[in-house]
Amino acid sequence: MLNLIKSNKIELLTEVLAKELLINPPPVTENIDISVSDYFLGKWMRDQITLKNKISTLYEFKTINSYTENIIKKFYPENGFDSWNSESLIWFVLNSLGEVYQYEESWPLHFWLHKYDQKKNIIDKDIYILCNKIARIFSDYMIYRPEMINNWHLSKIGEISLFKGLESFEYWQPILFKIIEKKIGFRSLPFFIIDFINAFDSKKLNIKDKIPEQIYLLVINNLSRLQLNFYLKISQLTRVNIYQLSYGYDLWERLNIDQGIIFKNVECSKAFSIEKIFGRYGSDFEKLFDETANNLQIDIN
Repeated sequence: MLNLIKSNKIELLTEVLAKELLINPPPVTENIDISVSDYFLGKWMRDQITLKNKISTLYEFKTINSYTENIIKKFYPENGFDSWNSESLIWFVLNSLGEVYQYEESWPLHFWLHKYDQKKNIIDKDIYILCNKIARIFSDYMIYRPEMINNWHLSKIGEISLFKGLESFEYWQPILFKIIEKKIGFRSLPFFIIDFINAFDSKKLNIKDKIPEQIYLLVINNLSRLQLNFYLKISQLTRVNIYQLSYGYDLWERLNIDQGIIFKNVECSKAFSIEKIFGRYGSDFEKLFDETANNLQIDIN
């Protein structure tokens, strides 16, 4: 079952979540994991829940990536995913610069690679910034371009399929990714989420006894299509509670997405408001949510 609670007030969402946890408390020795978009928001919500329920229980607030990773680990326990986070990736990128230099597709990086080689593998500020940016780009790809990452995992260096959907100046990216994959020794989280979804559809996994009876997600517009697909899928077998900080049910209808800022019955001169800044992101997510749920034929309470 999928329960969707929407409000534009975080205090109200927190109160509803606190009551839900009071009605369905965890066993004394177990944690309840709750996904939030921000560390400090999680700390604030934990304090508020403790005040409202008059008890302090083992509530753990995690990012959506960490939360999803913990569930997937139960199905693929032999694979750890920590090496694929952005902080770890920085050093894998750094340790792979010498190898990627050997491929002609690395020409967009030659200035930095040559500099790194001339300094005999000494790290300076520019090289570290470069590796940091590459690691963050790969991390973003894993969230927002999981199909591309999955294709990189399934293709080999030298195969034309590795460069599917890329321009020639981007060819170095999947090559560097494959070098890093070899060093890490296992594939990244998006590959296993996609594998889980495929196995779910074909009923090849024993799922019921490995997923929580209650799943709690506090979202704004921070769920990717793959993450949303994952949680809508498992809502067919367990109770998924999504608490969405939203601007309203009909935001997509009210927002002219082509213009980005124009609302019905709102003059152009008055449209430069907070809705101009955040409205489009909220309406895009609302549309993504509705379309995904409709495609999967998920009933929303």
